[in-house]
Amino acid sequence: MSHPSLIHTIWLEPQQTAFVYLPKVACTSWKLFFARALELPFPEQLSYGQVHTQASLPLPYVGGMAAEAQQRFLAQQAAGEIRLHAVVRHPRQRILSAYLDKIALHRNPESFFSQQVLPAIQAQAGLAADQRPSFEQFLGWLNAEPTPLTQNDHWLPMVNLLGLAGPDALTAQSYARLWPMEELELAADHFRRLLSVELPFPGNEALGPRPSTGSAELVASHFNAAAEALFQPRFGADLELYEGLRSGASQLTAPERTPEPGPALD
Repeated sequence: MSHPSLIHTIWLEPQQTAFVYLPKVACTSWKLFFARALELPFPEQLSYGQVHTQASLPLPYVGGMAAEAQQRFLAQQAAGEIRLHAVVRHPRQRILSAYLDKIALHRNPESFFSQQVLPAIQAQAGLAADQRPSFEQFLGWLNAEPTPLTQNDHWLPMVNLLGLAGPDALTAQSYARLWPMEELELAADHFRRLLSVELPFPGNEALGPRPSTGSAELVASHFNAAAEALFQPRFGADLELYEGLRSGASQLTAPERTPEPGPALD
């Protein structure tokens, strides 16, 4: 049987529950929320970068556990004893956010994205070292020959991370709850009740000023016909999943609706 990406799975073992976080889907906010809910120790002056480092924020990721614990998780998941949960973002917003954050507007010359990803896209698109790839060139690179760089989790399809793609894949019904991003507060409320905590869901500047890429507002200007044609082969299954949740076609969607949430941390 397939399973979610273990390095993206936060196991709340006493509650027989797991949350599969997805990069660029309020993942920083979720990590902070769970760290505070579980009363984990972490640095007083936690940086945005440290949130994603288990040494600084020791969340119970299944992928970071000993082999015996991982096998126990997989056995219990296969037996249906662990309730899986996740939040899904509109895939056009997610991939545009990844492009803006990690490629177009990225400014850290020492980062993995500057030193490895950007040169790989430039080489494939025939760009000079001082030229930033366009959104279409980025999507074209993703659709080219697969490499570890094109499989980075910031732009790996959500269905892959959720275990909903490939041979013997899980189905959406394998999850106890899947929420679209618009129901973020419903998801947070679910875990507040489960963990018996009263905590605000961390916003975009929970650890200090952090500009937003504004991807939601920029979708229309970036998704022309050419970009859409490049988007569909890789992210069509993500779009089908998300639109099913938003339309209420999935039985997993909560019957009530809430207003659009405020900005959360990617």
